[in-house]
Amino acid sequence: MQINVITGPQGSGKTTKLEKLATPKGYVIIPALEFTSIALVRTVMARIEAGDTCILIDDCSPEQIKQLHVMKQVADAANAFSHLTIHVAQQAME
Repeated sequence: MQINVITGPQGSGKTTKLEKLATPKGYVIIPALEFTSIALVRTVMARIEAGDTCILIDDCSPEQIKQLHVMKQVADAANAFSHLTIHVAQQAME
């Protein structure tokens, strides 16, 4: 599993980068603001179980990103989801 975190100030194009990844393949962007950290991990796991190999998440909080990295550590230890890439746009920090 690979997690790519896109960072930058508000208006720097983080969401636009996700949209450019999503459009050609028809991927859906998960709006992280709608989820707690645990609910976001559950949503990502459901997408993995549905067969997604690329997951895009917008406006992730640092805590949500931390939980995604915990999920990655568990998956890596089990040699699971090696085919998966998660692209995450971090919330702009003020």
